[in-house]
Amino acid sequence: MVTLDNETAHIEVIRTFPVLSISGGTANAGGSASVTYSNIGTILDVTPRISANSNIWVRVTPEVSSHFGDETVTQQGGSAGVSTTFAIPIFDRRKITSEVMIPDGHTLVMGGLVQDNPTASYSKVPFLGDIPGMGWAFHSESKSMTKDDLLIFLTPTIVRDTDFQQSATTFLQTKARTMRAVMNPHKPWDGAEPESGWDNPAPIPGEFETQKPNK
Repeated sequence: MVTLDNETAHIEVIRTFPVLSISGGTANAGGSASVTYSNIGTILDVTPRISANSNIWVRVTPEVSSHFGDETVTQQGGSAGVSTTFAIPIFDRRKITSEVMIPDGHTLVMGGLVQDNPTASYSKVPFLGDIPGMGWAFHSESKSMTKDDLLIFLTPTIVRDTDFQQSATTFLQTKARTMRAVMNPHKPWDGAEPESGWDNPAPIPGEFETQKPNK
């Protein structure tokens, strides 16, 4: 991210997630439904300000969000007695807001957000799984741990005038290449299929040579 002094740079890599909103009853019984969108992904705001001795004051706000799952909610019907089931989305959102002073070119470790999700499941055969000593052969147990670590590193660098270098190029001085002959759709090369086939198409010799200027 590149920005001016004391100007905020904003970048986001998101996916718009639809959220259904019901008002005035239910969607099937006289209600109205509307769809709103929630931005899910990575959002970063950075505001730098150069101070004395090439130090950089930085206000940085990173935000990371994701879709955790859906919660099923049942709404009881009114006089008609019709119940409606809705899937309400649940989002995980992690956000840090910090203001620091750091020398030019140094790396800042802002911190980390750690999230652990342990899960365990147990199943057994009725009656046989309760037999002492032999019950272990009729039951199963599984455990898992999902660990999500978010670490944020920031390296502010001052871009000086000496960092810019003019590249030497003659691109704007080149002339467009012209064809020696007008395209003929009845010829194999100008038509839908080249003469030598699609595996190894080759131009006609001299077709793309640059025309010499008239004297």
